[in-house]
Amino acid sequence: MIALDHNIYNHLQTVLKATGENVNTVMENLIKVYLKEYFEEAAKECETDIKLTKNNIGGKAARKLPRWAESKDLNTHKIIRAFLLLEDKHKNVTLGMLKDACNDKTRTDIYVPKFNINFAQMKLDTEKSLGKVFIEKDGYVRISPDIRKHITKLKDKFAPELTEKENNIDFSSLTVPELVKGHFIQILQSDKVTQDEIDWLCTKGAAEHFNIDSTILVKADKSQPDNYYSKKISKYGQEYYLAANWTKRSRKQLIEWIDKYI
Repeated sequence: MIALDHNIYNHLQTVLKATGENVNTVMENLIKVYLKEYFEEAAKECETDIKLTKNNIGGKAARKLPRWAESKDLNTHKIIRAFLLLEDKHKNVTLGMLKDACNDKTRTDIYVPKFNINFAQMKLDTEKSLGKVFIEKDGYVRISPDIRKHITKLKDKFAPELTEKENNIDFSSLTVPELVKGHFIQILQSDKVTQDEIDWLCTKGAAEHFNIDSTILVKADKSQPDNYYSKKISKYGQEYYLAANWTKRSRKQLIEWIDKYI
């Protein structure tokens, strides 16, 4: 049942009597129009040279990112750019912050008409969506861990000013263990890292992203595993052990992750 304003309801009843139409038919037609607009708007961003099947939908956004990165007029480019700029400034990005940024008509580089429709299509990985780039939870928005590494590689296209800023930070004198025991742990223990990020660092996908053979964080509800630091990390009411077997293979990803929060 849909709740309508009293005046609108009365006007609707008057029109239905005049036309002889059924309220269910009218509502169905309106919903069809809404859905048509929704998917047609998304279709403008879709590549036509990729035939999607149930077996290859998973990497949809990753395949599109290079084209989005090069095309500054695309809404997908603008939303990703807006998110990266907000994340750099505030660390944690709310949906309200992202929506306000993309509704700013004075910022042609990030202004997105019909933001809600476009953003919704970037949270889905289905045949008719743009591809899953973002995760929205409890009012906060973050980039899907599976897509983060692809966007990081293209950051100089989406937000070149951020790349320039990162290049001014010199970590050359620090070894990988020093980066981990210094900046990495400091950030983990700060209020900058969300619960979602902590949960991701507990996954195999995060270990693969950082090129480390062990899960980065494991819950400290058992005895200390081999190759983990004895000092525990406390976050959101839970304690974790941090992997200690980092190597030079992780250096680039570590610096990129640290840069995100500094």
